[in-house]
Amino acid sequence: MKRTPVAVRAIIHFLILVMLLAMLPIGSIAESEPQKITMLFSAGGSGAAIAAAAERFTAETGIEAEVLLFSLNEVYEKQILSLSNGTDDIDIVAINDPWIPLLKDYLEPLELEQSMLDAFIPGMLNTFAVDGVIYGIPVRMGGDVITYREDVLEELGVDPTSLRTWEDVYQLALKMTDKENSKYGWALGLVEPSNVVKAWYEYLICYGGYIVNETEDGLGLTRPEAIAATKMFVKFVQDCCPPDVLNYSFNEQVDSMKAGQADMGLLSRYPSVNVEDSDGYGKWAVLPFMPGPEDGSLESGVACVDGWAVGISRYSSNKEAAQAFVEFIGSYDEQLRLATENSNSPTIADIYDAPEYLAVIPQAENMNLALEVSTPRPQKVYFNDIQEEIALYIKLACLGDMTVEDALAACEQNCLDILESYR
Repeated sequence: MKRTPVAVRAIIHFLILVMLLAMLPIGSIAESEPQKITMLFSAGGSGAAIAAAAERFTAETGIEAEVLLFSLNEVYEKQILSLSNGTDDIDIVAINDPWIPLLKDYLEPLELEQSMLDAFIPGMLNTFAVDGVIYGIPVRMGGDVITYREDVLEELGVDPTSLRTWEDVYQLALKMTDKENSKYGWALGLVEPSNVVKAWYEYLICYGGYIVNETEDGLGLTRPEAIAATKMFVKFVQDCCPPDVLNYSFNEQVDSMKAGQADMGLLSRYPSVNVEDSDGYGKWAVLPFMPGPEDGSLESGVACVDGWAVGISRYSSNKEAAQAFVEFIGSYDEQLRLATENSNSPTIADIYDAPEYLAVIPQAENMNLALEVSTPRPQKVYFNDIQEEIALYIKLACLGDMTVEDALAACEQNCLDILESYR
């Protein structure tokens, strides 16, 4: 009997294999490959919290979640470049609250169970919605609150409830400051333009000021409220902060407070300073209100809320895996873990009453009281450009290179040009 040559048999076997593979469902091969999603995030406390959640997500689902950390500006620039080019190298999009007008056209509208949506604090969820469409779920939101060392105030004989105006807080910060011994009464993190503007904006809104008017055809940077607020902000930076505060990141601000260098500060993440093995553990408290202007024109100040959401890139090739991550990090269980283990400010209302959270964050009640009257930064498509200008001129005023009046006047002119360019 004549045998088929080996080479011919090999070809026949190969063709049979190809035919069998062609008969398999299209998804069978893809399903056997390990899934992976990629996201960019701001280095620091935010990035550390998201990375921790990503690690737990991978452990629970088997889907690899890669978190690449950059500076805040780099995250924005890299995401915009990728999304505007329609590339699929990013699956999860990090959304800082002022970015939503700029990113929404590149994001998948989120489809989530109503019970999940109802669990979020409405103001936080709505920050990432446009015309009723939700593009991101809030995962790390907080508000600027005044955080102080209770023991230091007791030594100074100061009742914290007496700190009704920014001048009251400033005078206390001066008492705490001893520059010769590197002790300071106030801490900020001002290296990033967004951090400068966020901190300064807190003063501005507490003085009743605004950046852009309601009709979006004028600015309020040279109004009396803005000048008074900025002068107070500059006084804090020049008189009560460490000398290199303009180069402090958020982490360096926190480190200065944990190390006992600064005994008070405007902080959006109170749990970051109240950590075990730090100088003031158990001694940090939160003022249950925001101070107002000295003229008494406002009953109380206004807190500035800010933070992060995660959304899904419309160009992602891994939308199902990305959806799974969004649902995971927005769940009650993961938000509670992030709050208690990673100093994350929760975005789900019920967590603020959870015994596990209160055991770790006993100041949660004061934090909520301070944030009762609050507002986010302007959410306008041009705000990122305006923010760069404001940060530049606020820093020039803090350095003493320009008077507050001259800095704000020059800034307003440049910002008007930016506003006009967007019309």
